[in-house]
Amino acid sequence: LRMMLFTGDTLIREISWVIYDEVHYMKDRDRGVVWEESIILLPDAIRFVFLSATIPNAREFSEWIAQLHHQVCHVVYTEHRPIPLQYFICPMGVNDLYLVRNADGEIIDTSFNLACAQAASASLSTSSTFRGADIKSAVSPTASRISKKAVEAHTCQMVMQMVNSDLYPMIVFVFSRKECDRIPDSLGNQSFNKPEEKSLVKQIFENALAKLEEEDRSLPQIKKIQGLVARGIGVHHGGLMPLMKEIVEVLFGAGLIKILFATETFAMGLNMPSKTVIFNDLYKFDGSERRLIASGEFIQMSGRAGRRNRDKIGAVAINYT
Repeated sequence: LRMMLFTGDTLIREISWVIYDEVHYMKDRDRGVVWEESIILLPDAIRFVFLSATIPNAREFSEWIAQLHHQVCHVVYTEHRPIPLQYFICPMGVNDLYLVRNADGEIIDTSFNLACAQAASASLSTSSTFRGADIKSAVSPTASRISKKAVEAHTCQMVMQMVNSDLYPMIVFVFSRKECDRIPDSLGNQSFNKPEEKSLVKQIFENALAKLEEEDRSLPQIKKIQGLVARGIGVHHGGLMPLMKEIVEVLFGAGLIKILFATETFAMGLNMPSKTVIFNDLYKFDGSERRLIASGEFIQMSGRAGRRNRDKIGAVAINYT
């Protein structure tokens, strides 16, 4: 759209309305400028619809649009969520899930304080094992990898707890492509699909592979994904072949993938909710630094929990390290 506006494309004259879905994406440091420029360059005669569940300054944004295009901009909002969410914290080294916010929106202080105390205790016991020169090895790249493996193992433990509580299908958000590919290995040979579901998955997968050349069907990524989806496990991130992402999305939408490990891009532009959302970590590398995820990012991803007309309550669980 921006390039059409830059080049003066005549098709712009035929447009009456432009709909911006997930308009809070304007905050994106690298690509938000594309959205902003397209809004600025569009003619005043065109009408707009802006959709977002996490825009923090809706009134200021609407005032900017009204001033920019000389037209009234109405803000229609609701604080009601059709499927309420309950939030759990699972500290590292602890097998229990602590309910810290119930479906009515009430914070359960006792559970929250207990979870924080358990996490602090586990962290202290871990750090106390290192003395003197051992501190250097504790912060070495090797130790870092071991730490990641411990986090991954704990996330898989949370996954199994949710499965045993019938809180699936679920999306596990992981902020690293490599970890996203590696974590499913920690589930061992666990299978979450019934025999008839496995047969259906195999049929869908083979039909999709018919588009490829014979020699391309044996690529390592395809073989790995094929083995995972047969067991009801999926992986979704930007490093996958487009065909593999499409297969995973189709299978997840059909309820044939029970556990999906995905990066945060899965929460943008894809209407594929689940019963449960699990956060492998609350820290992400944003291209320049490793930081705590923003509240808007957390709301966007946790909002994928709870399916309309199917779930009464959605669940969000945090791996608290």
